[in-house]
Amino acid sequence: MHFIAVVVVATLLWAVGASAMGWWLLAALLEGSTTVLLWACAWGYGTLLERALQPFEAGREPAFSARFAARAGGGLALLMIACHLLGLAGGLHPVTVALIGAVGLGAALRATDPRSLAPRLREALRLPHPVLAVAAAPVVLLLLAATLPPGVLWQAEAAGYDALGYHLEVPREWFDAGRIVPLPHNTYGYLPLNLETLYFALMVARGGPLEAMFACQWLHASLALATALLLAVWTAERTGSRSAGGVAGALFVALPGTTIVGSLAYNDMALLFLGACTAVLIAANGRAGFLAGLLAGAAIGCKLTGVGFVAAPAAAGIALQSGLSARRLGLFAAGVLLALLPHLARNAAWTGNPAFPMAAVLGRAHWSEVSQERWERAHAPPGTVAQRLASVWSNGVLDERFHPAWWLAALAGLALALRAPGRRPDAAACAAVAGVQYLFWAGFTHTAGRFLLPVVAPLCVAVGLGWTELEARVASPRGRTAAWVGLCALLALLTWNQAARFRRDTELIPGLAAADYVRDPFLVRDARVPPKLSSERFLLLGEARALYFPAGTAYHTPFEEGGFARLWRERKGNPAGVLEGLRARGITLLHVNWLEVDRLRETYGLDPEISRENLRALTHAGAAVIREHSNDQVWLLRVSGG
Repeated sequence: MHFIAVVVVATLLWAVGASAMGWWLLAALLEGSTTVLLWACAWGYGTLLERALQPFEAGREPAFSARFAARAGGGLALLMIACHLLGLAGGLHPVTVALIGAVGLGAALRATDPRSLAPRLREALRLPHPVLAVAAAPVVLLLLAATLPPGVLWQAEAAGYDALGYHLEVPREWFDAGRIVPLPHNTYGYLPLNLETLYFALMVARGGPLEAMFACQWLHASLALATALLLAVWTAERTGSRSAGGVAGALFVALPGTTIVGSLAYNDMALLFLGACTAVLIAANGRAGFLAGLLAGAAIGCKLTGVGFVAAPAAAGIALQSGLSARRLGLFAAGVLLALLPHLARNAAWTGNPAFPMAAVLGRAHWSEVSQERWERAHAPPGTVAQRLASVWSNGVLDERFHPAWWLAALAGLALALRAPGRRPDAAACAAVAGVQYLFWAGFTHTAGRFLLPVVAPLCVAVGLGWTELEARVASPRGRTAAWVGLCALLALLTWNQAARFRRDTELIPGLAAADYVRDPFLVRDARVPPKLSSERFLLLGEARALYFPAGTAYHTPFEEGGFARLWRERKGNPAGVLEGLRARGITLLHVNWLEVDRLRETYGLDPEISRENLRALTHAGAAVIREHSNDQVWLLRVSGG
């Protein structure tokens, strides 16, 4: 254990340096405490849900993995549904958030003796020391990255573009409005956004969006760690080998995508965690159909791709397990529907289409045909079927979120597990789930690398299963030592690869490094909006990353017709008239990101009125250019006096 502590401290010193270590520890204490309290609250609600549904056989103590899936997963799903309903009613206030937390914590304390929980967890999974030591470094990197402000790290994710554009921005606008409201300028606000309702609750509890953004990132990172824990414990229980469990969990946390995606305020790790909970419950017994459906529905509510990544494999598993029992499949479907009901009902009320922005045949709401075409172009599977199936090479094997060595280890572990008679059924199930997920990814998504992450979970379990076969085949101590050395070398390679990306990304802004962002997290905000401009009202063109801009900033995603385009057409392209219209709307500054304008025009499409010629015409009509940005890629134009 002393060696593990050395690895942790060395990783922190290398990443942030001694001068910023104290600041990071303070931030970690605050955000870690918030995350632990939220999980304890979820555990309490999950306990109440378990008692109400009684998904386990009476008189038989369930395995730790099944109980963890039911209580942690079920409680998280209940919290999401409760926050969604309260947010729609305008009832998420500090007092109600405190009451929700108090009830959950009370239920957790009443049902669980903390003194007995820790020994049970240690007994369920004693990670072998070499794996734990090597896995400690990527865990530290994950939590450290979650303590840096979004917009700094991970060029593979365009520096957290989606977090700045909607995962945090949509709940920020709900916070400003005091309730969950439709956002016609941000299409993503019509998605279910289950995890984002918890982000909204955290913003209420912490007093503001920027005050809560690190808590949101830590919550998402904790979902990655919870997924690793569940995979490890479940594998250890199925194999009777703690080493196998340790291998499965360590391989998950060492994956580069776990650090890259898990440290951002996204929703992918919620999909993976709830999907793993669903699988564990289905494998545990035949009475958990409704609860498994509730978790699968919550997973879909976190990310719509859960339909293919979670619900489809789960329904197939129930059908095979029960012999096509209509009752069990019906209970599963009822759970899915109940979890999705708040989203379907509010979208039907807002747009007339419960699935908007999907299923446009049911209604386009405020969209034009052009908007619908842009959405479909952005999210349609690219190329032919053969090209989509082959895209696993470029968007999977070679993608920054993965690594060729990781895929080799996964396939080797799966092959070993399939050769072992005692492991073959579980290995075949893992292969089938991964296969269904891969086919869904290739056939029904736009084959982004991040969307392939759910395939990782069954493959990590398969590697754990294969590890037991490797141990059985290698009888000599020297051979087993060589196997451990090889595994630790693989984990070290993946960790070093990720650490190099971390260092590269934190040094992209000249003169700044990770330690600077730890000491002053709002350097990235001030770089976009200098303090002297914080009282201005912005209109963003070709830019949807609105989180760091002042409240009331006008913007739109590429799928909506923007206010600038409408105004340009209303004023018949008269620059002076456009400036007058902007001033009448209270706009004082135009912020134009030409890099993003050019990218969107070549991919999804963008309002043609947003052009360099039209913006130059505004300057000839009286708009003043504020030259604070280099390379002529970002323009800042003042449209009113000052």
